[in-house]
Amino acid sequence: MKKNLVNEISCLRKMYNPDESSHLKCYKHHMYSYMVAKGYPTELLLYAALENTQKIEEFVYDRKGYKWEYDSSYLAEEDWFLIGVYAERSKVAFDFDTFVEMAKREIDRDHPVLFFAPRIQVPYFQKVAPVDVNEQGIIDNVHSFFMCGYNEKSNTGQFFEAPFGQYVYEQDLGVLRENYKLCPEKWFSDSYAVYHLDGVVDREKIFSKHVDFVESHSDPLMLYQRMYDAIEIEYLTPGEMYDRPFLNAVTLLFGSRVAI
Repeated sequence: MKKNLVNEISCLRKMYNPDESSHLKCYKHHMYSYMVAKGYPTELLLYAALENTQKIEEFVYDRKGYKWEYDSSYLAEEDWFLIGVYAERSKVAFDFDTFVEMAKREIDRDHPVLFFAPRIQVPYFQKVAPVDVNEQGIIDNVHSFFMCGYNEKSNTGQFFEAPFGQYVYEQDLGVLRENYKLCPEKWFSDSYAVYHLDGVVDREKIFSKHVDFVESHSDPLMLYQRMYDAIEIEYLTPGEMYDRPFLNAVTLLFGSRVAI
């Protein structure tokens, strides 16, 4: 039987970004998009969506954190298996060619593959989210990439991108291979294939975790006063808008509450 030149996971063209405020970490963006497109009961993973405002306050004001670096309590990886999603993490360090062969095998089985790599070394990102190549530490700015298809004839990979730009884009695997050689230690720091476990939805366990969350939830709500006190100073302070704690706090607050 002749192998298809183009292959992609069955739900790729149905995938979109369901995170209205675009506040989730990149790997959660991708997984959330995939799980919604596949029809998983993702609403069950939002049992802890009322994020503690003190936790947000400490992150954005005390640690000067950026919204996409914040790891929300909901849609947690440890809960994915409760709705039938299993992430098979790699137990070996991949080189580029080994990874691509593995990814193609998984995609042939209808399994997307997620991996981490420096954003600056993927050409797509230099178009939709350009960064200064001379900026100190920029090579450490890794992003999660969701490989969902490939084309044997053109030697390209098909990727889904939720946080930035269009949803499906192609990248020349030959170009990525050459970029990988520049700092291979920064690529594939974490990689896994995503599997579906038929009929596995543990509603009893999810309900128990929700009850635990509600009973233990306590929130001093001081974040709002801090936002009020700081907004004028932030508005008058020069700098990039996306770095401002107020904007990041509002985004995380909105994201965790609209999800409920």
